[in-house]
Amino acid sequence: MDIQKVLIADDEKHIREILKMYCEKEGFDVIEAADGAEAILKVQSEKPDILILDIMMPVMDGLEVCKQVRKMSDLPIIMLTAKDEDDDRILGLEIGADDYITKPFNSREVVARIKAVLRRAGAQEKQEGRDPGHAAQNCRSFFHIHPPYRFLCPWLPNVLCSSSPYRMTRRPTGTRVSRPQADS
Repeated sequence: MDIQKVLIADDEKHIREILKMYCEKEGFDVIEAADGAEAILKVQSEKPDILILDIMMPVMDGLEVCKQVRKMSDLPIIMLTAKDEDDDRILGLEIGADDYITKPFNSREVVARIKAVLRRAGAQEKQEGRDPGHAAQNCRSFFHIHPPYRFLCPWLPNVLCSSSPYRMTRRPTGTRVSRPQADS
C-alpha cells in the first residue's frame, strides 16, 4: 500500500505542526512548505497527492500558487486560510481549489476533508492498491449479484461478472445466468 503524501503550505509553523501531527496519525506522509515559492518547488519535486494551501504567504501568495499548480497538474488543492469572505471562497474555488476551509479550523475536520477530496480524486484507489484503470475492479461495487443469478449494473447491461475474481464476459442484454453458467 502506497502512503499518500500531503503537502502543507503555510507560513505559520504552528499550523503546519498541528496539521502534520493529525495527518501522520492518519497514516499520511507530510511535506511542509513555509512560503508559496517553496510550495511550487515541493509540488514539482515531491509529487504530493494533495496540497493544503494558505492564501496569505510570503514570496508568492496561495492564489498564485494555485494558478501555477493548475497549469502543470490536477493535484487536489484545499485552501486553508483566514480569508473568510464569500468573495474570497468563490475566488479560491474558481481558480482551481477543490475545497476551502477557513481559520480557525478543527484539525479532525481538515483531515476528514483531505480524505474526502482524495477519495473524489481517485487517489484512494491508489492507496488501497487497486488499479483505477481496471474496469472490473473499478466497477465491482456497481454489480448487483443475486445468487443463483448474476445481474448487471444498468449502464453495462451486457457485461456479466462471474464468481472468478474480475472475470467479465458478454451476454445478451437481459439474460439471466445461473451460477454454473456464469462460472463457465
